[in-house]
Amino acid sequence: MKILRSILILLGLIVVSCYIVFSMTFFSKQKESLICKKMEVEINDSTNFHFISEKDIAILLANSNLTPIGKMLTEINVETIENEVEKHAAVERAECFKTPSGSVQIEVFQRKPFFRIMSNEDFYIDTNGKRMPTSLQCTAHVPIVSGNADKVSLPVIIDFMEYISREDFWNAQIEQIHVFDSTLVELTPRVGNHQIILGSFDNYEKKLSKLKTFYLNGINQMDWNRYKKLDLRYKNQVIGIK
Repeated sequence: MKILRSILILLGLIVVSCYIVFSMTFFSKQKESLICKKMEVEINDSTNFHFISEKDIAILLANSNLTPIGKMLTEINVETIENEVEKHAAVERAECFKTPSGSVQIEVFQRKPFFRIMSNEDFYIDTNGKRMPTSLQCTAHVPIVSGNADKVSLPVIIDFMEYISREDFWNAQIEQIHVFDSTLVELTPRVGNHQIILGSFDNYEKKLSKLKTFYLNGINQMDWNRYKKLDLRYKNQVIGIK
């Protein structure tokens, strides 16, 4: 009986093994013969920004002869599609993969504008500190750096804007930065009709710190429109200009 049972177990293992090999071979060949009938594109963060659309991706791939629809899955190179999509100026990265049902899915991650420079040129700086072109499809509501922004090095401006974004108080208050030259920068607040004379970007943290103290302990008890300008260029002082 034991010998018979062992033989039956062995035969069962052989049958199962044959079935597994057959199944893998069959489904592998079936997969190889699948033709892509559908392409799905998901634009990440599209509720906040709409710099690129599903239609734009379709046109981009069509122009590069990379449209997957109608091609066998084995002929579709997902890395090539990802690289092509990532060439678009509004795309930070793309992820592409094939599904068992025979469709191709592309997830697109848009670049996120951090602030906008409206000077001799008009462009965004994204959250990675890189230049990003503006778009007719979408306008991002971000702080604006205007005037002669080219008179100040871009890393200095980025450093200042990063500080503003980290500080909740200033992130809510500063709307625009206007550069006259490297020694004269003015800030436009969201609350009040006054302008803030920062001077140069040197020691901007100390300058803004004393202004915040002035806001919290002084001007908040007065009329916001009492002063036309608040000058921060003088050490340990905030000069109000009526």
